[in-house]
Amino acid sequence: MRMLSMLCALVLVGVAACSEPAPFKVTGLQLSNRIDDGNRVYSPGSVFDSTSTVYASIAAEGSGSATLAAQWLDADGTVMAEQTQKVEQSGPTHYEFHHKPEGGWTANKRYTAHFTIDGGQKRTREFEIR
Repeated sequence: MRMLSMLCALVLVGVAACSEPAPFKVTGLQLSNRIDDGNRVYSPGSVFDSTSTVYASIAAEGSGSATLAAQWLDADGTVMAEQTQKVEQSGPTHYEFHHKPEGGWTANKRYTAHFTIDGGQKRTREFEIR
């Protein structure tokens, strides 16, 4: 009986080791005016000053390739900038997008940033400039 239990345990370990890696997926999204060398935000926020560069830190895990896209819109919904990144990963990591309009942001306005994965999954963050 003990031998059968050990054999079952070894089979389960072998199956787990041979399983497919988890597919690429986004697990988080934060905005900030500063990021570190690993593309993580120092302090997440949604209110920035008119001279700020606004960074988006996108946390992802799993394995595979994807195209990440960012679209920055002004208060009227006009597209200010669009950016894309083709990524290939095999484990947890962070990606960044950033934007600062030439001449700075217009104060006392709300802006929107849309982020998509392979043209599908959409995440949106709104932020304010004071």
